[in-house]
Order: sequence, then structure tokens, then C-alpha cells
Amino acid sequence: MIKLISNELKKVFHKKSIYITLGIFIAILALLNIVSSRIDFSDIEDYQFGEENVQYLTSSLNDYNLDNYEEVDSYISTKTEIDYINFVNNYDNSSWQRKIAMEKSHEIIYNINRAKYNTKDNDLLATYEAELENLKLKLENDDDWRIFVSEEKAVYESKITDIKKELTNNLDKSSKENLEKELKTSEIHLYVLKYRLDNDVSYDNSYLDTALIEYESSNIALLQINKENMSKEEEESYNVLKKSITTQEYILENKADISTDSYNARNIFMTFIGDNYIFFIILTVMIAGGIVAEEFSKGTIKMLLIRPYRRWKILLSKYITCFLILLFTIGVLLLAQYIIGGFAFGFESYSVPAIVYNYGSKSMVEVSLMKHILLNLVAILPMLILLLTLAFTISTIFTSSSLAIALTFLTTFFSSVVNMMIIRSKIKILSLFPTMVWDLTEFLYGGTPSYEYMKLNNCIIMSIVYLLIMVFVSFFVFKHKNVKNI
Repeated sequence: MIKLISNELKKVFHKKSIYITLGIFIAILALLNIVSSRIDFSDIEDYQFGEENVQYLTSSLNDYNLDNYEEVDSYISTKTEIDYINFVNNYDNSSWQRKIAMEKSHEIIYNINRAKYNTKDNDLLATYEAELENLKLKLENDDDWRIFVSEEKAVYESKITDIKKELTNNLDKSSKENLEKELKTSEIHLYVLKYRLDNDVSYDNSYLDTALIEYESSNIALLQINKENMSKEEEESYNVLKKSITTQEYILENKADISTDSYNARNIFMTFIGDNYIFFIILTVMIAGGIVAEEFSKGTIKMLLIRPYRRWKILLSKYITCFLILLFTIGVLLLAQYIIGGFAFGFESYSVPAIVYNYGSKSMVEVSLMKHILLNLVAILPMLILLLTLAFTISTIFTSSSLAIALTFLTTFFSSVVNMMIIRSKIKILSLFPTMVWDLTEFLYGGTPSYEYMKLNNCIIMSIVYLLIMVFVSFFVFKHKNVKNI
């Protein structure tokens, strides 16, 4: 068996296509890393605030008839967006004033337009215009963001005191609940403002600034969810928000940049398996789809079968060879990314472990970088093995490498569409369909799948069942295949 496998490996590695394909993949990885390391994505103008979008929105204002009540709200929304963009664009992209303007001005501008075009309340209009003017004066006159934050902090401290005092009165249940929600919201805002001052975190797009914004928005969004009798969708939203809050709390408490959103060698390496598994599939399917079919197309199958080996051993050696090529491809591309990423961004970030959210304990856990990558690899291994086996089986049955490769690629590319249709159908039995069970990524770290009928044990068992069916068919067909006319 070892000799047979060795011979098959020699055949594979004598093909120029494997080296060309690997070379192309490595070149793509190098290009992506170099581009990511050279481009400052924060300098790229957001389309929302670009001149082209302003022109488009301005031209669309003419489509609304203010005499038609049903179109007034649409006009207000569009006008608000234009005024908001123009207000924010008064400040430089890198300035703290712009961040404050983005955060504080939208609601005020909306209220101005609503008072002007809907309620037509001049008193409210004057109040909101004065509020926007006051914000503008603060942004123009305050040289230091700390002054602005200190003033905001004083406002929320006063507000919290007033709410607590009001809660001591006899209130009906609804009023009390609304006040308690307002109190919690104010306390969240106050915590963020205090953290900025105590830790000198300006509005500079740093990882701490981003964490504070995410922490604030996620906590406020969480307050809107009724934890009693949550639907499946609400439960998913709740878990997403809890994960975000716990992640941001870890970042803020430990002052550690554990986000995978920024571009550095560690983050790209951490997400490499999930982002680039298509490379593994392409090369492996190319080999698995041709390893049997080529013996028939070249007429070498007879020479192979006259050797003193049983047919099942010959086919098994080819199947094992496909697995070895899969592992070889994964190893080469992982090593390539490690080296390329290190040279592009520096090797220092590799020393930082993976900090991930554990859905079971609802806490952040520290995992070595290599262990995290291996776990992600194991999670998609059923998909890689089933696709490999599918190409191998088609190649064995139809002795056509082009058909085997084409059908396997079609299965890969349309799997997400099929899964979407199955999820929408809500038919329980379809949760056992191959494309639904072959990716275990959602189960990592105690996670629960987005499709309620999916269970980890079922996914593993059905993946094995599909694998055994294809392997049995391959060996049965190969054993009884007539090669006299070849």
C-alpha cells in the first residue's frame, strides 16, 4: 500500500499544474497582504459623505410633492441626509469634531426638518435650530475634546440625579419602566464619557475609541430587547449583542486590541482558513477529479490493473493520495501566509494569542493562535473531505475529469443558495442535506447554529454517512468496471 501511495504521489508531483496553481495562490496572497499593508483604509472617503451622493440626494428632492402628505416624510428623510452630510463635512476626516458631529447632529437636523415641513411648529423649530447652533459653537470653540466630554459628562450626571429622584415618586408601571430604561441609557453614556477622560481616549479611530462606540451602541440596543418570551430572531440578536458587549469590555479592561477587523499579520492569519478555504478546494478537486479519470483517458489503467494488487487497494491508494494533497495544500498555504504576512506587517503580532468569545460560558477565553487555526480547520474539514470525495466518486464512475471538477465546483458555488432555500423552507428533514451539515464553524466555542434544526451530532453523523455512501459507490463501480475496450 505504501508503495502504491508513493507512486501516486510521484505522478501528482510530476504535474506542472500543481506548481503553477500553488504559485498563483501564493502570488494572490502576497498581493493581498502588500496591498492591505500599504493602504490606509481610514483615508478612503465614505460614499455616504461624498459629493456624488449629495448631488444624487439633492436631485431626488425634486421628485417629492410637499403638498402630498404621504411624500412629506420621504422628503424630510432625504433633506435630513443632505443637511447632515453638509454639516459633518465642515470638519476634517481625522478631527474629533467630525466624530462628534456624526454622532450628535443627525437627530437634531431631523427634528429641525420635521418641525419645518411636517408639524410646522415655529417654536420647536427655533428650539432645535438653537440646539444645532449650540453644538456648532462647541465644536468650533473648544480646542480640546476633553472640554466637550466634560460638559457632556456633567449633563448626564445631572440627568441621572434627576431620574433617580423622580423614581422615588409613586409612578405607574409603564412610567417607571421607561424611566429605568432612560436611567440605564444615561449610565451607559456616562460610563463611556468617564472612560474617555480617565484613559485619555480621544475620538481618533483608535481601537479603544472603536471599542467605546461599539460598547455604547450594543448596550443601548440590548435595552430595547424584551428578554421575556424572545423569538428565535430576537434570541440571535441578543446573543450577538452580548458577544459584542463582552468583547468590548475585554478590550477596555485589558487595553488589548483583539479585534480581527484591523489589518495585521495576526488577524489575517487568524481568519485565513475561513477566508481562503476555496484555495484548498480548487487544488484538491483538480487532483481528486482527475486521479482516476486520467488513467482511463490515457489508457494506463490496464497497466495499473495487471500489477499484483487488488483493485480496492489501487483505488484506496489514490483516495489516500488525494487526502495527502489536501493536507499538503493547507500546510503550504498556511506557511506562505505566515511568512508573507510577517514580512508585510511584521512578525510581532503573532505573539498575541487569539481572544475569542465562548458562547457557553458567555466570557472571553484565551486560545493559542495555532490552536484557534486548527479548530477552524477541523470545523470545515467535513466540507473539504466531502467535496474531495464527490470529485473522486464522479471521476471513478464517469471516468471524466472535466465532469468531476465541474460538478464539484458547481456544488461548492451553489451550496450557499441551496442552504438559504432550505432555511427559508423550515422543513426539518432538509437540515440533514449535505451542504447543511458539512460546515461546523457555527458550533465552535459553544456556538449555536442560525438554523434551529441543526445539531452537532446530526451534522457529524450525516457527514460520515454521506462519505461512506460515496466511498462505497466508488469502490463498487471500480471493482466491476470493464476495462477490456479501453
